[in-house]
Amino acid sequence: FILYNTTQEEGKLHSDIEDGQYMVVYQGYNFPIDESGTVHMYYADNAIYARNALTEEMTETPLFLREENVGSEEKRYTYTVVLNRFKHISSWTMEKANLQIIVNDMYPDGQICGVVPITDSEVPDKQLLCLDNYDYINFVSGLYYLTRNEDGEILPIWKWEKRQGYLAGYEWPCSYFQLVSQPIQNPECFYCMFVFYDMQGNATSTELIPLVSGN
Repeated sequence: FILYNTTQEEGKLHSDIEDGQYMVVYQGYNFPIDESGTVHMYYADNAIYARNALTEEMTETPLFLREENVGSEEKRYTYTVVLNRFKHISSWTMEKANLQIIVNDMYPDGQICGVVPITDSEVPDKQLLCLDNYDYINFVSGLYYLTRNEDGEILPIWKWEKRQGYLAGYEWPCSYFQLVSQPIQNPECFYCMFVFYDMQGNATSTELIPLVSGN
């Protein structure tokens, strides 16, 4: 996981990361381990942000991309959004969906290759959605507090205390939604955390590792 500390000010690091609120911005799987037991994870200096083409506003943090397949020539990710469609001023529909995003030499900023609806049905919905049929797209992320067990060990992120009643995000017109790749902002606010599983499926997390060396 790559985590963003939302409570760190630009150019000023808190001395105690325990007090921070964190947002997940990347989730990958199956990282290689070399003969010395060192885990290797590739996270580019550039990350994918969302941009409003009309106002040129950009998200302050990278999109929360979940790795689906990362190859040498193409990377595939999913990103969860909420789509709104207004019938009239007091009536609208909301649809939760996963954007399927590819990044390659042809689409270095990322390209949406599918919009898959999220339903409660156990049978996957094969009908893809079209962004043009919706008015607004919402990018929403939860905030978490670093949480440890009774032995002082960091728990996996899904067991962290969540900030209740608060979501950070943006709402933009679908017609002006763009993806853009650029260097990550405030890299000193980003941390990496690995979660290891044993043969019984038990999860163990590492301490937070600064993404920028020397911090």
